[in-house]
Amino acid sequence: MILILMFFVYILNLYATEIYVNTNPINSKVYINGQIIGNTPVRTKIKGEKKIDIDIKKDGYKTLQKIVVINGERVLNFHFDLAPDKIQLILNDKGKIVNICGMPVGETPAILYNVPNGMYEIKKNKKSYDINPAGYKYAIRSTAIESVYSGGMLTLFLLKMNDLKNKGDDVGTAVTSFGSVIMGAVLSYDLLKLLKLRIIKEKARVEVKKIKFKPYQMKDDRILFTEGVSLLGQKRYKNAIEKFSLLTKIYEDSQYVPISYYELGFCYYNLKNYYSTINILNDFLNKYPIYEVYQYAFYYYLNSLIKLKKYSWALIDYQSFKPLIIEDESGTLYKMYYSMLIELYKNNMNNYKRMPYDILKYLNYFLKKYSNSSAFPEIMVLKAELLYRYISKNRGLKVIEEIKRIYGKDQKIMKKLESIVGK
Repeated sequence: MILILMFFVYILNLYATEIYVNTNPINSKVYINGQIIGNTPVRTKIKGEKKIDIDIKKDGYKTLQKIVVINGERVLNFHFDLAPDKIQLILNDKGKIVNICGMPVGETPAILYNVPNGMYEIKKNKKSYDINPAGYKYAIRSTAIESVYSGGMLTLFLLKMNDLKNKGDDVGTAVTSFGSVIMGAVLSYDLLKLLKLRIIKEKARVEVKKIKFKPYQMKDDRILFTEGVSLLGQKRYKNAIEKFSLLTKIYEDSQYVPISYYELGFCYYNLKNYYSTINILNDFLNKYPIYEVYQYAFYYYLNSLIKLKKYSWALIDYQSFKPLIIEDESGTLYKMYYSMLIELYKNNMNNYKRMPYDILKYLNYFLKKYSNSSAFPEIMVLKAELLYRYISKNRGLKVIEEIKRIYGKDQKIMKKLESIVGK
């Protein structure tokens, strides 16, 4: 009996269609035939359906609706980009009047939010921004010209028809009468089109007037930065990017701009968007070479190039931007640098043979300055490995013997030393 049931389950699954749905942004609610199946990315199986209705909903975005016809496919993959319900406009100039449909609403710097989807005409001059619905002025002008033309032609046809009628030319009268009917229809169409355009324009003006205006005062840069850091702590990197990006665009002179650029690069790095990381942190390294997080920015920048296998580019920028010293009592950053630079060296041995000596200089600085650090033994092991494998085996063996003398009872360290010599 159990075998029979398993057989029927197998047969049913054989004719099921597996559906994968993903969206940008993720975590959007997916409904199939009115029933919620979960948040994206999500998958489900559909049995016995020839057509399904997919609805995708997310707060702040327009609901997406799609009808899918199933033609016996076993697997269907869908990826949808959701359109935002409203957008934002950032105006970062200072002291310009913002006019919406001819009405002044405030001065820049500012952010315009609750902006409806549509086309806008934004004119910028020395004193103001003028925002209006786009295209209607020209469409109305063009239609009005067409109306004048068709009205003129209709008048000419009517005058000619009257003249021919008085002369008793029945054929000419019939032809001009037909032409008058045609031009009358054209004129009627143009007038209706003109009326419709004006109605649509007024509706668009009403929508544009719903745009919300918010001026940004200098105190808001601290609020934006605090919000960004909070989101960063929650690993909500995309939301944090919005805050830091907004701050750098609106408050160019803010004290939080340098660190916000760094945080932007850090967010992109954690999202594995290495090209954006490179673009952001390259600017940071050029603009803020003495900033306190420079050594961290350099690590994420260089490691992004290595992850993209841009070894030659990474070597050039390593020589251009490398920090003179690394400050980190915990030793964590030293271990990160060690792994990164060794990988870069392995892929550029013939192009920069002094890199092991650069790494040795960093390690010696730590061992001299942070001799009381709990990471001291680990950094000693890294130094031994560096010397033994890449500089001089004899010097490496001397350091290994010194480590054995001091930490001979630490089994973890002893195993690490064995792995160095064993390899």
